[in-house]
Amino acid sequence: MKRKKNSNLQKASYVFESIAKEVGLSSSVELLRIKNQWTTLFDHPVSQHTEPVLLEDRQLVINVNSNLWLSELFYQRDKILKKLAAFNVKSIKLRAGNVSSREVNNVAEIKLVKKLDDSEIKFIDDLGVNIEDNELRQVIKNAAKRSLSHKEDQKN
Repeated sequence: MKRKKNSNLQKASYVFESIAKEVGLSSSVELLRIKNQWTTLFDHPVSQHTEPVLLEDRQLVINVNSNLWLSELFYQRDKILKKLAAFNVKSIKLRAGNVSSREVNNVAEIKLVKKLDDSEIKFIDDLGVNIEDNELRQVIKNAAKRSLSHKEDQKN
């Protein structure tokens, strides 16, 4: 029974990965994972002066809130890149920019083009049943909401 459950989870993981790629969210999901682990990967004060803001073509763009820190981190690029290797990041770009507070990191809700019916809402709720990571579950649900919401709009 456990083998079948693992097999179903692997199938579900493949489906979620495909959905994320199809709606252009695979980089967003990976960026969200990086953001959620940022303070674990980089201790204070580095994590307080930096923020990952974009992941594109395996390059992570990191905002740094002061020129002094930007200069310091430039010399630590290889160290930073090694810590990000688990996320398949191949290069980093450090730039001066705003860094948000680390206190709250919520996933924003999306605006729907059309109202979803009960069967669509149930389908979306069922997608997240076996996903333990709350942020990942919310990203997948939002992707499904966006996809289903726009399908009706595309038909008209």
